[in-house]
Amino acid sequence: MKFHYASKGLTCFVVFALTVAVDYFTGYEVTSFPLYLLPIMLTYFYFGRWGGYGAVVLATALWLITDLRSGHVYIHEVARYWNGSARLIIYGLFVYGLSLYTKTVQANRQRLEEMRALIPICHNCGKIFASDGTWLPIEEAVKRSIRVGRECPDCLAAEVDAK
Repeated sequence: MKFHYASKGLTCFVVFALTVAVDYFTGYEVTSFPLYLLPIMLTYFYFGRWGGYGAVVLATALWLITDLRSGHVYIHEVARYWNGSARLIIYGLFVYGLSLYTKTVQANRQRLEEMRALIPICHNCGKIFASDGTWLPIEEAVKRSIRVGRECPDCLAAEVDAK
């Protein structure tokens, strides 16, 4: 069953809320940097690349708010925003990496479908449809197709005539 946008959005909201709660209650002594990757990844997979980038901005803003509310005192206030900027960049690179990963998986799936069109292969068991009308396990089909010479008849005839 596929989730509707409302339930996907609610799921992302709950995961963000849990992440912020864990971040707040652990305090600023324990880094929460990796925790925010889970809701970012979830939002990316539910709502796509731009949803992921929106989650990056939201995660960074929530971290800044949580850091302010936790009472963390910096020697220079600019350090808080430097840390927030670093999170924004790293989280953005994470979404970019997810985007590249997704594109690679989609390209490989497309290539696999193209290969399946060339070689009649069962999608369930992996058997290959042989020219004699039988379905063979891939190992047997490979054994049958291995031959010493792999030249077409014209090239084979030309090679014989040349000798």
